[in-house]
Amino acid sequence: MIKKLLPFLGIALFIYVLYRIGIENLYNSFKSANPYYLLIAIAITFIYTLLQTWKWDLILKRQNININFSELVIMQVKSIFYGVITPGRFGGFIKSYYLKEKINADFGKSISSVLIDRILDTLSVFILAFIGGLFLTNKLLDLSYVLSFGFIFVIAISYIIFNRRITKRLLGFFYNRFMPEKFKQNVKESFYSFYENLPKKTSLIIPFLANFLSWICTYTIAYAVALSLDIKISFFVLITMYSITTVISIIPITVSGLGTREASLIALLAIFNVEASKVVAMSLLAFFIAGILPGLIGLIFILKNGNLHKTR
Repeated sequence: MIKKLLPFLGIALFIYVLYRIGIENLYNSFKSANPYYLLIAIAITFIYTLLQTWKWDLILKRQNININFSELVIMQVKSIFYGVITPGRFGGFIKSYYLKEKINADFGKSISSVLIDRILDTLSVFILAFIGGLFLTNKLLDLSYVLSFGFIFVIAISYIIFNRRITKRLLGFFYNRFMPEKFKQNVKESFYSFYENLPKKTSLIIPFLANFLSWICTYTIAYAVALSLDIKISFFVLITMYSITTVISIIPITVSGLGTREASLIALLAIFNVEASKVVAMSLLAFFIAGILPGLIGLIFILKNGNLHKTR
């Protein structure tokens, strides 16, 4: 029951934010947006989508999986759609199912690249958020300790996932005591397949740098939207504050960070005297351009295929 209600907490928070700033003020902010900068944001979104796909392709190639880049782009935009409509963007893992069908492999092999992709995503965001936390130390807030703990936690989880021996022990406990007999064989095969297809950690340096670049690209979209709304803030400040908001939005209490993203951005950017209605307008416009638009393209491909798990 509680799990079903969790996504509505963010929506309730979003409604409260709208109530506090006023629909008319938000409408006026939307109306004042400069379309020139919005078109730039849309163009950057195209580049961002290609960067995300390229990063995934780099990981796949290190697993000796070679797929036509255009097909990967289609899988990517489909996953964006599912990511938009699910809490914590967990729907993005749908890529593993598309990949599984494409290469005709087991689940362990297909999910490994997507899981690595998500780990690199999380590490990149925490690095940017940590920089933002250090910056805020001199601006009334000190989030560096909290973000440091979060970063260490992510590193620890990543280490466990990449360490076959530790993971085998942890999973073995649940496997022997709680796993239904009919699932055991498939789980066992997926486990070994997952680790057989994990690339060397040193080979992930370039994909990590590509991932970091893609996040900078994401926040550049938000910066272009900020310029369209005549928000006076530096590029560095915006990307670091936005990254902190991204970390907060990971908490699965809403869909696509709705509500938690706007509330946290209002609190953070208020330190830099940014008007709340403009903050919410920026957040919604950036989300629409970077999330909804490519997600709608993904939905078109999903409907065109006539099967949620069909890649061609």
